[in-house]
Amino acid sequence: DYMAIWLDDHRDDFLRLSLEREAPPDPVVCAQCQGSTIDKELFRCSSCFGRPVYCADCMRSKHDRDPFHRIERWSGKYFEDAWLKDVGLVLHLGHQGHACPKGKVEEPVETKEDHSDKEEEPDDIQTGRFRQSKPSGSKARMSCIVDVTGVHELPVMYCQCIPAVPHAHQAVALDLWPASFKRIKTLFTFRLLSDFRMDNLETKATAWSYFQKLRRVTNPAFPDGVPNRYPELRRVARQWRNILYRKWFGFGHEPRTPKQGEMALFCPACPQPGVNLPERWEEDKGNIIYIRQFAMDGNFSASHFKQVRNNDVSLTNGECYMTEEKTYKEYLAEYEGPEAIELECHNHRAVLDKNKAKTGKDITGIGATACAQHGCFCPSSVVDFEKGERYSYMDWSLSEALQTTHVASLTCGINNYDVNCAYCKHLRARFASNERLYWPDNFQVQPAIGLLHVHGHKEECMGRYAGSYIIGNGRTDGEIVESLWASLNDTSRSTQSASLPYRRETLDDSMGDSNWKKWLGIGEFSYTTEI
Repeated sequence: DYMAIWLDDHRDDFLRLSLEREAPPDPVVCAQCQGSTIDKELFRCSSCFGRPVYCADCMRSKHDRDPFHRIERWSGKYFEDAWLKDVGLVLHLGHQGHACPKGKVEEPVETKEDHSDKEEEPDDIQTGRFRQSKPSGSKARMSCIVDVTGVHELPVMYCQCIPAVPHAHQAVALDLWPASFKRIKTLFTFRLLSDFRMDNLETKATAWSYFQKLRRVTNPAFPDGVPNRYPELRRVARQWRNILYRKWFGFGHEPRTPKQGEMALFCPACPQPGVNLPERWEEDKGNIIYIRQFAMDGNFSASHFKQVRNNDVSLTNGECYMTEEKTYKEYLAEYEGPEAIELECHNHRAVLDKNKAKTGKDITGIGATACAQHGCFCPSSVVDFEKGERYSYMDWSLSEALQTTHVASLTCGINNYDVNCAYCKHLRARFASNERLYWPDNFQVQPAIGLLHVHGHKEECMGRYAGSYIIGNGRTDGEIVESLWASLNDTSRSTQSASLPYRRETLDDSMGDSNWKKWLGIGEFSYTTEI
């Protein structure tokens, strides 16, 4: 009905009003000083509400605190793209955005292309020429600034006071993230980095596709003429994300390195002594509400291709959801237990792929442990596969989950795994024989198999491993990890050819976001021990 009403009664009016907006207002007066602009250049701000028109002086003064708005200039026949540098705007860093009393602003001049820094000089977005101010302390330096509104070119004036504050620090203090540190030529706004991270999490947009969108927003007719800052975006987005996690988990106020799993959210509802259990809970320790439920599974979509160069720098290593790499590899090198998970009755892909190494890949997939009731990834429990799903990989995943999810004082748990009829055999013996694996004292685990897979096993497996027949398991989705893979696979596809550190950090962020959504979706619940 709404569409029919719009089509019949409003479409023509909307078109007329939209066309009228392409012309200057009548009368043509500056929205700030109310002066006539007949004999002056007329500018319009596309980012301000209502797209008001200003004279050049008022446009400059009005946008001292909005330097990344997009503006247009009236050519006499139509509004054409312009930039705030065209009205003389200079971006001042230091002194909370005010001009430095020690500095003298002069017009930045064009010079020859300079490659003294590894980072490419910013192009002039309209002419394609390279621009840079002369190396003088009193000159404003032309810089490329990337914002959600597009890629901007603005003169930047740094504080000249003595003792000097590093230019990179001046930029960060005003919500600008530098792409380099010696002679800064490219800056990213905080809101752009936040927007890219949210796009990556929600729409799975890669850095490439996101920056291609920015180039089209900046210059729809000639996007290739916009400076390419895709490599810088990839690098800076990782730094931004790492700082966010350190702030969120309190390490900005604590001068120490985060430990295993300390920058990861876990389930707020699973029983965790010292975290969410009432006082004197141990007096009722045998109650089924204190049973910890795990779910394990492997994912062969999150693979990784071998890289010719693999010298990237890791910003995280075991603090989030992917396990600590060095210790994990040492454990695999020393492992002497059984490798293949042998099944007698179920044609499971984990078994079929157990000894297959994929051509051209150094990682064939990942394995993870999550809480079975609510589907939250366990911190530091996500491991890489070098071949198929093996005892050694999944033992490490379970061991890390037992260490990082506060189960030391609990006495009972249920572990859901689709190959549990084979995996659970000699489980405690494997853990006891390897000092690198952790098992809490007096903790007993009942194996279970999700209903999706239990029907493919022998008949006797149904009564032994079906979760519906296990006391305390409740109506648990033993295959809940499969639902987590569905979202993670969209992210993992974009990391198959990335560096290993980039892949780990991107998957960590995606899993952290998954757990955060679980937090938001868990409602209030009150329980009673009375029947």
